[in-house]
Amino acid sequence: MGSDSLFHEWGNMRWLLAAGFLLFFGPCVLRAQGAWGASDYFVLGIGASAGVPASSNAATQLNVGTGGEALAGYALDDHLSIGLVGGLESSSLQFKLGNSIASELEAEGLTPAEVASLNVGVSGEMNYVPLMVQVRFVMDGRTVRPYALLGIGAAFNTGNVNIGMNSNGQTLAITESIKETDFLLAPGLGLLFPGDRSDVFLQARVDLDYTTSGFTDIFYYTISTNGGSASGSGYANLTGDSPTIYLRFEAGLDYDL
Repeated sequence: MGSDSLFHEWGNMRWLLAAGFLLFFGPCVLRAQGAWGASDYFVLGIGASAGVPASSNAATQLNVGTGGEALAGYALDDHLSIGLVGGLESSSLQFKLGNSIASELEAEGLTPAEVASLNVGVSGEMNYVPLMVQVRFVMDGRTVRPYALLGIGAAFNTGNVNIGMNSNGQTLAITESIKETDFLLAPGLGLLFPGDRSDVFLQARVDLDYTTSGFTDIFYYTISTNGGSASGSGYANLTGDSPTIYLRFEAGLDYDL
């Protein structure tokens, strides 16, 4: 991916984030000017989450991720609210990726015994940082209030892979890293358990992280052996899915100001 493509991608994200800030701070300005009544209020929220990779490639490459999110929002009334949501989720690579590399080495002509002697090991993780505008509509209820939500924004994705081999006193270590920023769409459903000033929530969300599917991202690598090290770059992608889909389950607390 050349510098023009990177600039174009970031330019689109800047417009998206600018629109998000406008949607969030617009109601704040209107409230300050008395445009809404006394039923509107600010909301702060925090939650812990688990993300299940659900798209075809991600489901075979990544383990269930864990993380959390924070929300700063504005409730226009008891039903409709809008806010900014940011968070972090980290998923480790599945161990069987090492088996995949071993199979490739056997396909190149090595015997199973020779492959076993290499002691192939693979580790790594993919970090996913959502930043989005979220609209939530809460239905009526006394002890439980169902709601629907929709988030639109950007996903800041990074990934790294560490591959190691060790045979007859000789070691080989390969470290790769890659990152990209992508469009994010996140619809979901939840349950709100209202209190006096704070509410407990449980929600499920489908995060559609529009990662690229072609070999268009620059990745950087370092190869280290007993004789020294070398660095370089190439082209790859994060998961190969477009979008990469996570089923995100979250529990948390909202506080009304």
